[in-house]
Amino acid sequence: MRPSDTAADLLREGAALARRGDLTRAAAAFQQAAALVPDAPQAHFNLGNAQAGLGQLDAAAAAFGRALAADPGFVPARNNLGSLRLRQQRPAEALAEFERVVATEPGFPHAHHNLGAALQALDRLDEAAAAYRRALERDPADLGALNDLCIVQMKQGEPAAALELCERYLALSPANRKPLAYKAAALIELGRRDKAALLLDFERLVFRHRIATPDGHASREAFDSALVAHVLGHPTLEYEPRDKATRGGYQSGELMVEPKGAAGALEAAIRDAVPRYMARLREALPDHPFVAHLPQRWRLATWAVVLKAQGQQGPHFHPDGYVSGVYYARLPQAVKNAAGDAGCIEFGRTAEHLGGTGEPMVETIRPEEGLMLLFPSYFYHRTIPFQGGEPRICVAFDVLPVDRA
Repeated sequence: MRPSDTAADLLREGAALARRGDLTRAAAAFQQAAALVPDAPQAHFNLGNAQAGLGQLDAAAAAFGRALAADPGFVPARNNLGSLRLRQQRPAEALAEFERVVATEPGFPHAHHNLGAALQALDRLDEAAAAYRRALERDPADLGALNDLCIVQMKQGEPAAALELCERYLALSPANRKPLAYKAAALIELGRRDKAALLLDFERLVFRHRIATPDGHASREAFDSALVAHVLGHPTLEYEPRDKATRGGYQSGELMVEPKGAAGALEAAIRDAVPRYMARLREALPDHPFVAHLPQRWRLATWAVVLKAQGQQGPHFHPDGYVSGVYYARLPQAVKNAAGDAGCIEFGRTAEHLGGTGEPMVETIRPEEGLMLLFPSYFYHRTIPFQGGEPRICVAFDVLPVDRA
C-alpha cells in the first residue's frame, strides 16, 4: 500500500476517534499520517486540532505552522492558529493571523468575530466593536459576536446599548445564561436595581445543602479527609492553570474519572442535590427566566480548587454551565475563625470583568466544611483572599445541559 493510502486510512481513523472524544489516540493517528505525508496540510491541521483539544498548545501551534508551510492559503489552519494564540494570551500574534484570514476570505465563518476578539484582548475596544458589528451584519444570529459586543459595550460605558443587545440575545437563545449575567450588570449601571434584583435573587436562587455521611465512612469528617487526600494526590492538579480564575493555588481537571475514590461518593451526593434544587426552584419561581429553562437532561463537570494563603479566584461565572456548585472539604482555621469575610465566597461583583461604576449587589457566604452550595451558573462570584498556612480545599461543579438526541 502506498504511504498516501495508509495516511488516508489513518486520517479516517483519527477523525472517528476524535468524534468519540478520544483525542489522545486521535492525535497519535494524525501524527502517524503526518509522518507518512509531511507535505499534506490536512494531516498537520487535524493533528493541531487534536493537540489543542488536549491542551498541548505549543505542539498544536507547531502543527498548524506545518500545515501553513505546506499550504499558505489554508485558511482554516490560519484561523485555528489565531484562536490558539488567543488561548496562549498572545493577542498581537492572533490579530495578525485573523487579519490575514479576513483579507484572504472575508466570508470565512466567524472571521470578523475572531478579529474582534483579538482587538478586544488588545483593549482596542472601538475597533473590536466595529468588527463584531460586521460579524452581525453577515449573521444576525451570531451568538458569539452578540456575547462579546455586550461585554465591549459595558466596558465602553454604554449599558443601555448592552441591555438592548441582551434582549436580542435572549430572544435568539432564551435558555442562554450568559446574557442574564450581562443584563444584571447593565441594569445596575442604569440604576434599575429592582429589575437587577430579580435576576440576582440570592436568597431564593442560592441553595445551602449539607450532605449526609456517605456509606463506607465513619463520619462526614472522615469522608472529607478521604476526599482531601484524593484531591491532593490527583494527577491533573496544576498551579494557576491557563484560562482559569485560580490565582495563588491549584486547580484540577475532571475529578469524576476512575479511580474516583472518595470523589465518587461526592458525585452521588451532587446527583442527589441537583434535582431537589431544581424542583425547589420550579415550585418557588416557575416564571423566572433562569428557572423556566432548567434542563431536563444534564451531565456533570467537576474539578477541585486548592488555595494557599492570599490565593483567590477573581470575579467570574461559568458560561457553559446551567447550575453551578461547590462543596467545601477543608478550611483553614483562619477562615473558620475570621471576623470578616476572609476566605468567603462572594456573589454579584462584576466590575473587574465588565467595568462600570454602579454599586454592585453582592451576597457573601462563609464556607463551612461539609457545606454544598448550588447557584445559577450566570452568577458572577469570587473568593476573598485569606491569611494562614493551611489550604482552602473545595470541589466545584457545573451541571451541563444535554440536548435530546
